Amino acid sequence: MSATATAPAPSTVGHLDELDRATIAIRMARRLRCHAPQTADYVRFPDGRIERISEPLPDGRAQTSPDGRFQLREHGDCYCTSASHNQPIALDSLRATGERLLGDAWIWHHDRRGPHNGVDFRVAFSVFECPRAAGVTSEPAVPESPKPTQRRIP
Repeated sequence: MSATATAPAPSTVGHLDELDRATIAIRMARRLRCHAPQTADYVRFPDGRIERISEPLPDGRAQTSPDGRFQLREHGDCYCTSASHNQPIALDSLRATGERLLGDAWIWHHDRRGPHNGVDFRVAFSVFECPRAAGVTSEPAVPESPKPTQRRIP
């Protein structure tokens, strides 16, 4: 499916009402204005795996994840509220495919934060291709900790 300038209609997975659907449509319309890879978008790797961008890093790289929960926020950006992050990849190495895949996301019901007030839904997110295997980076995601020195206690 190709990307369009209009926001896709969400398919429900919960208790969405018309106000929630309107909120999702507005936020997805804002999201579609950006053509760069964003949190919650999909990445297809050379080995066929498809993961989602889960954590952007300040150095222009991002981590991907095969899982996670993605909150669709006011300006159309998403925030990954939980995931298992892989090694980072360079965002500028990703290429847009023009495809979109349905993915899970959530918002606060009627924009009211509170316990058990999130509502889940599915909408189409952009798909990008990564030209190299995940985890191939010039530096580790987390620096190795120094090995403890052993001292003899007198």
